[in-house]
Amino acid sequence: MPVTEGLFDFLKKKKKEAPKSKDKKGNEPIGVDYDGNYIYAEAAVNPSLARKADRLDKTQAMKMLKTALGSKAATQQSDFVIDLLNGLSLKDAAKQRLKMKIRKDLK
Repeated sequence: MPVTEGLFDFLKKKKKEAPKSKDKKGNEPIGVDYDGNYIYAEAAVNPSLARKADRLDKTQAMKMLKTALGSKAATQQSDFVIDLLNGLSLKDAAKQRLKMKIRKDLK
């Protein structure tokens, strides 16, 4: 069976078909992911999680980890980060969102 439309055409069509209703938090959908789920605009980071992240960054272990990673090869750095993320047991939607955010925001 021949393919009549590409992935980007499919996603554009899905985005046009997406209702312009807001989610429970009042965010409007900005697109559709590969599975047909709506993607919403960035929500504010939970203040509790932000405080925990700040505390984690200040720990001696995190400082040592950053120093150790800085001297490693790029493949080792990326493998470590992927293993770290896989160890967090994130939901599939969170993994998909991470992929999108990394493609968009990684500097």
